[in-house]
Amino acid sequence: MAHGYTDGDIERAFRHNVRSDWISILVRLVALSVVFGLLGRAILRFDPPAGFLLLPLVAEFLMIRWLALLLSRTVITCPAFGEASNRPVAAVVWTMIWALVLSIVLAVDQGDFSWSRVPAAWAECWDLLLESGLIWAFVIQIGDLVYRTAPDVLQWQREGGKFFWNSVVEHGVRVATIWILLFICFCLFVLFGEQHADWIIEERRNTAWSIFGFLIVVEFGALVIGVMVHRDLVIGQQLPADSAFHELVRKDPSALG
Repeated sequence: MAHGYTDGDIERAFRHNVRSDWISILVRLVALSVVFGLLGRAILRFDPPAGFLLLPLVAEFLMIRWLALLLSRTVITCPAFGEASNRPVAAVVWTMIWALVLSIVLAVDQGDFSWSRVPAAWAECWDLLLESGLIWAFVIQIGDLVYRTAPDVLQWQREGGKFFWNSVVEHGVRVATIWILLFICFCLFVLFGEQHADWIIEERRNTAWSIFGFLIVVEFGALVIGVMVHRDLVIGQQLPADSAFHELVRKDPSALG
């Protein structure tokens, strides 16, 4: 049990609430394609520092954290969700941690670091966000998060019970994908030696493209894994045989998306 949710709560909510229909998949694919298109454009035209490419991933994590806090204090009165999300101190701490990490990464210049470079590094980062158009990636991320959150809120208002936010589950799948991919990268490093690592770090653009590729695999891999797990649970007849969902599927198999 975690923060008021049992394993059974999470499994039932995952089967019923997570959307793996083609429209939801298409919307997510479009959002990811625009974000990564802007990132790729920034690498080609502006040669950004490696830390710059981590901004969308960190931004989405912090947006989820702060939006969860906002929801728990406004429209969502579910005690279990409030216990897990109404934690302003945790939101502030995580924001400070990531601000510190990004400050260090952005201030690193050709392998050298100086605290005196931090304000200038953030100023350069902001100018690059505007010049490269990557600021629109954040707007798209916010819109995509709101688009995916609204149905969860409306469903909870209609049905009551424990509030289940799909974006948190999707983020959890993304984190799991990151760990799996890091393990694979470590194994490849052990097997093939340091020559590829030297190529990655010898030029800033090589580092940027490596991070870009890593993030693409994480995001699209997490999307594929989430859809496959959800459909496996649903198609695997783990819902009650007399449920309304199975009745719909028996009449119209295309309801699975």
